[in-house]
Amino acid sequence: MYVRMRQGKIISDLKTDEGWITRYKGTAPALLSLEGNVNVRLIPSDTFYIQYHQEEGEKIHWGPAGTDSLSIEGGSIEINPHDFYQRYSDYPWVDVHANARTHIRLTGLLALVKGLKKAGPAEWNLQAVNTQLWIGETYGNETNKIDFEHYDSIQVHAINSKLILHRNAIIEKLAVQLNDSSEINDQEVTVNRMELHYAPQSKLNLTGTNLDKLKTILCN
Repeated sequence: MYVRMRQGKIISDLKTDEGWITRYKGTAPALLSLEGNVNVRLIPSDTFYIQYHQEEGEKIHWGPAGTDSLSIEGGSIEINPHDFYQRYSDYPWVDVHANARTHIRLTGLLALVKGLKKAGPAEWNLQAVNTQLWIGETYGNETNKIDFEHYDSIQVHAINSKLILHRNAIIEKLAVQLNDSSEINDQEVTVNRMELHYAPQSKLNLTGTNLDKLKTILCN
């Protein structure tokens, strides 16, 4: 994959009717790193590809980062992932279509993890560093008429990050590891099986329903 990327043989700039570009479509890397000054939507897919709007192309830098790795950067930025009101409207959106076969590292950004409209193989293997990570999304829609998103399995390793579990997310299995400066915020998410590893200073905001299902292990 690395050689083909260097030779430009699996890179395509295919403009869609909506003005989006498919920048990479090919063999899924073992590791995808996304960092700074971009907003990310993670969309479950059997086919690995990356899209962004053609007008934002100059703000996004990407390329191989090793033998089987891909890196996307929007520039250096310092954010406070624990701040409820993140300033993200000025940053370009990058859509990543992938699954758990690719380990995804998110650094210094806002990321939305999408699910499926009905139960299916939506699986994610994520590391979040200085990142605000949303599972599902219901902000701005306070009614009961919401579109549910289904996830089969989500693994998250959070380092100085905030994980927000929205109430439209239905997760079969959730495994989370939090360091001392990370937190989890449960907004009435539905989780069938939950495993939470936490450190002494981790912040946990969970509903009673999910506390009853929780298997907790203290991280050393």
